[in-house]
Amino acid sequence: MSINWHYFKVMNRRPVVTIPRAAAGGITDLYDFTNFKADNRKYGQNGRAWRAEELRLKSHDDLHKLWYVCLKEKNKLKGDFVASLQLGQVFYGHQDLVKVRLTMARLLTVVNERKKLRNEYRKHLEDQYISQKKQEELETQKVELQRLKDLGIKVPPTPDELKQIILERAAKRKESYEKVLNEIKEKSQSEGVAIAPMIDDSDLQLVAQTQSDLSQGDILRMYVKNSGQLDLKQRRKVVAALQAQRAMHAKEIFLKELSALGRKMSKQDFAKDESSRIKNKKDPLKLKLESLTLQDVQTNNKSQKSAQ
Repeated sequence: MSINWHYFKVMNRRPVVTIPRAAAGGITDLYDFTNFKADNRKYGQNGRAWRAEELRLKSHDDLHKLWYVCLKEKNKLKGDFVASLQLGQVFYGHQDLVKVRLTMARLLTVVNERKKLRNEYRKHLEDQYISQKKQEELETQKVELQRLKDLGIKVPPTPDELKQIILERAAKRKESYEKVLNEIKEKSQSEGVAIAPMIDDSDLQLVAQTQSDLSQGDILRMYVKNSGQLDLKQRRKVVAALQAQRAMHAKEIFLKELSALGRKMSKQDFAKDESSRIKNKKDPLKLKLESLTLQDVQTNNKSQKSAQ
């Protein structure tokens, strides 16, 4: 078995960095691409990174130039780092690389701040332009509608007129509700306490709401003060809870009226009333049930089983 020793020799060979001694354009032009030195400790320290407050004072062109200067410096430092690895030497430019990266990050922060402000200002101008155009279109539409009205043509109501119609209808429904509520209060006071002595003002209000022509929005505004701030989902949940609460309240009112009616009927004596239909009479269903005996029920059950 033969071994290719040349292969192992090539594998273990350290890569050679070839830096031309006399590059095209002169040796000074080479420092635009690298700043490699054998030992940077002999040289003085570089400056600090740019602060964001200082960068905010610069113009857009100056920031653009400074970005490419930092990019060029970063590429030089990275190239020096690779050369140090290839030559097996220590790289002393980590601090400079951190400063350059910090400056570039602050540059991006300042540029993004200006971009955000520019977009907000553009949006403000667009909204202002759109509102102005809408106002002009509205004025033109009003003039056209007035011209059609003068000609006797029926036209749809404007948004302001539609809003006024809705407000008038709501005021009319509220007025009818108050009227019904006053009638119920007068009726309860005139007929005395014997009708329903435990009914209070909240019960009378619920009865008036059911008897008057109130919409779901009117009822919601009666119970919830900030109903206009609710979205569709919240409004649906609140309305469902209100309906359940009103149903329980209506049941309580019914029981109160039923109790009052029972007390009123217990005070009346039907035996003394000659024109009463139930005088000296019994319920026919009760008489039929009393006539049935246990033996009749058992025989009836047996006959049903035999038929099955």
